[in-house]
Formats: sequence, structure tokens, C-alpha cells
Amino acid sequence: MQRKKIFELLPRQVWTLADALGIVGIVFISFYYLTAFRFPSLITQPSRQVDFGILYTFPWLIFHDAHYPSLAPFPYPPSAVVMLLPLHMLPQHIAFVVWLFAQAASLWIVVWSSIKLSGAANWPGRWALGCIGVLLTDNPLSWDLRNHNSNLVILAIVMLGFVSRRAWVSALLLAASAGLKVYSGLLIFLIAWWREWRLAGLTAASMCGIFILLPVLVFGPADFVQVLRDWLDQVRFTATLEGYYYGTHIITLRRAFATLLDSDPSSKAVIILWRGSEMLWIALVIWYFATANKVNQFSGYGVAQFADICVTLLVPLPVSTWLEPYHAVIMLPAYILLLTVLFRDEWPSTARVLSAAALCGPIISRIAIQRLEIRGLAFLISFSLIVIALAAARRAVHFRPIESIEANHAPMSK
Repeated sequence: MQRKKIFELLPRQVWTLADALGIVGIVFISFYYLTAFRFPSLITQPSRQVDFGILYTFPWLIFHDAHYPSLAPFPYPPSAVVMLLPLHMLPQHIAFVVWLFAQAASLWIVVWSSIKLSGAANWPGRWALGCIGVLLTDNPLSWDLRNHNSNLVILAIVMLGFVSRRAWVSALLLAASAGLKVYSGLLIFLIAWWREWRLAGLTAASMCGIFILLPVLVFGPADFVQVLRDWLDQVRFTATLEGYYYGTHIITLRRAFATLLDSDPSSKAVIILWRGSEMLWIALVIWYFATANKVNQFSGYGVAQFADICVTLLVPLPVSTWLEPYHAVIMLPAYILLLTVLFRDEWPSTARVLSAAALCGPIISRIAIQRLEIRGLAFLISFSLIVIALAAARRAVHFRPIESIEANHAPMSK
């Protein structure tokens, strides 16, 4: 069987055109969701800057008062407050323009790094696959870009960390992502599971420096303790009924089951379904890692690592007490990986069929599940299909060599 046989069915010029259209498509999508092509009002009207206004204002208020404000929940840790402070050194309209460029660049970084880690860096039609991945992640991407939130920026930092060839650079980037959003801290356990002890140690040290030492230097020891307590109070708030009722944009599994049953969120039936679905999700993740092959430098090791990264990024979302639609942007790397599995002949049919099923997940869920209140359940279904498909790919890559990976190892193997 010839290498990448499926791409030989069409002339090279067709794939070049497909790449060009893919690039144009990604540019159009990013500019449309970021600006809606209304540039003057976007810059001059703070209300159109949505979540960026919070990211710009709240860190300065917290720094100035040494307290988290009670105006609205701000579940970012003190380390994120410190890292976001430089935005306030600029006038808001200029800082917002900088943030727009950061969001646009982050989308490109995520797509490019996902293509690279999938082993498809030299494929014809690779940008077309990237554009398809963006379209499949349209709902959470549109939420993040339109609301000018930070999820895509944080994901880009994570992806750069795994693309980097230098262990210390990877450690700093992964630690920075965890400092902005603590969910990324789970990646250190994945690195340890790979037995990449040097990178795990560097990442742990960097996380301690960013999460503890940096805020202590900025706030001072006493004020750091205070803002840390305030942040923990914010996290506890998200788990309360008051946090549940804060807004319909909070799409946790609890809200989904309460909506489906038209019942009180504290009812016994809702609690059983909510906690039961969380336990099933955790069991699925444990199954993925329990059935994954032993880590060694087999052919396709880089692709296997990338599958592990995609699963680890998904782990906290279904059990999150503050799940919003834009948090699911982390599906984008997984979809690009699954697209490369689907369109490559060397993969066994089981892995390709399961990849196709996972890729159909967001399409079917968008059609079948229209209500925002139950979209958390739709995401759980999509996440579960992704994990099952990646488990099949993870096992298949060990037994059936996949070429063109050597240049795409994650940094820990260097």
C-alpha cells in the first residue's frame, strides 16, 4: 500500500487549491467572529469588548485592593491576575487591539501545532483539514472569539509548549498555561505518566514559581494569602446553588439534567444523573489510560503522545462547576488529529470508523440539541466519542507503524 494513497487520487494542484481555500477559510472565520467586520464600533464601544473588559479591569482592581471584587465571579488564580496586569499598562482600546491579534494568532498556532503533532506537517491538503477542524469546533470557537475570552490563548500556550524542542521552554509555557487556568496543571501528571522525569521536574518547579513566587513578589506575602483565600472563595462559589443560578451560560451537567427533567437542581433524580454521568466520564478516562500501550519510543510515539494530550485537556470539563461553551475549544486539536486518522490509509478500519463517528458528534449534537441549557450533555457525548476514537488510534499506532512522525515528536523526547 502506497504512502498516503488517498492523496494520490487527485492532482497536486487540487490539494494546493484546497490548502489555499483552507487558509482563506480560517482567516475569514477568525476575522468574522472577532470583529463581525464592524471595526470602529468594536474599538470605541467597551460593551462590544465583552469578557476582555473583565480581563482588563479586574486584575488591576485585585492588585490595587488586594481583594477579589464582588461585582462578578472571577475564577482566575492570583498568578493569572499578575500575568494579565500588563494589559492595564496600555489604554483599553490599544490593549484590546493587542488582544484581538493575540486571539487571531492563537487560532493559527493551535491549528498549525495540531497539524504538526498529528504527523501531517507535510501533507497536501493539511490546511484544508485544519479548516475542517475549525468548522467542527465552530460553536465553542465562536463563543470564545466573539466574547474575547482567554481559552484559545491559553490553549495556544499549551500547544506551543508541546511543540517546543527545548524542555525548559516547554516547562515555562506549560506552567504559564496552568498559571492562567489551573486545569492545565493536569498535564504534569501526564508528563510523569510518560516517565519524562526531567520535563516533569522542570514543569513542577516552573509552576511553583509562577503560581506562588510570582504573586508573592507582586502582592507581598500577606496580600498574597488574602487574594489566594478570595480566589478559593470564588471557586467555592461556582459549586454552590448561587453559582448555578448565576446565568444560563453556565452549562454544567447538573443544569442539563435539571432542564431535561424540568426539576429542581437539588432533586435526588438530578443529583443521581449528574454524579453518575461524572463517574462514567472518569471511568472512561481511566479506561483510556489503562488500555494505552506502555510508553516507549515506538514508531508513531509522537502521535500517541498527542492523543494523550488531547484526552488530558478534556478531562476536567465534564466535572467542572463552571462550564461555559467556549471552554470546549480544546476539542480543536483532537478533531484535527482524528481527521488525519480518517484520511490516512495506513490506519486500521476500526480507528477510522470511530474517528468518523467522533467527528460527526458535534454535527449531530448541534442538530439534535438546540437548547443552550443542555449543551453540557452534548459536549459530554462529543468528549466521550473523542476519547473512544483516540483510544483506538492510540492502540493502533503501536502495532502498525505510521510514517512521517520522526520530526514531530513532542519536546520531551529530545
